[in-house]
Amino acid sequence: MYSTAPLEVFFDGACHLCSREIDHYRDKVTSDNIVFVDISDPDFSVQKAGLEGADVQKYIHVRKPNGDIVTGVSSFLVIWETLNVFAPLQWSAKNPVLRPLMNIGYEAFAFVRPLLPKKYKCDSNGCRI
Repeated sequence: MYSTAPLEVFFDGACHLCSREIDHYRDKVTSDNIVFVDISDPDFSVQKAGLEGADVQKYIHVRKPNGDIVTGVSSFLVIWETLNVFAPLQWSAKNPVLRPLMNIGYEAFAFVRPLLPKKYKCDSNGCRI
């Protein structure tokens, strides 16, 4: 059965690069088919969202309308397809030769991302401006 629930994109708004990427996607949204959820928001609850705490901090997550959750490069592919943008990147993410390279690049970014400067002051209680 087809669901009309929006695509949920879980991202780290305290990350400069991550939030710039999401802002770029927000500019491309033409309907209410995507909801962006900032995991650095003090009101965000991993448990209420039904996600794994350590993983949601490490990788971008997308919950599809059918409830399936995808992470990493798969998340970007779902976003690009939903927004109908970046056809060459969609093709690359589906290509069996290029996809592993994209996965390696994303894993490298996920590894260094915690070391990058934050937009907000973050601690164990969340992030604040």
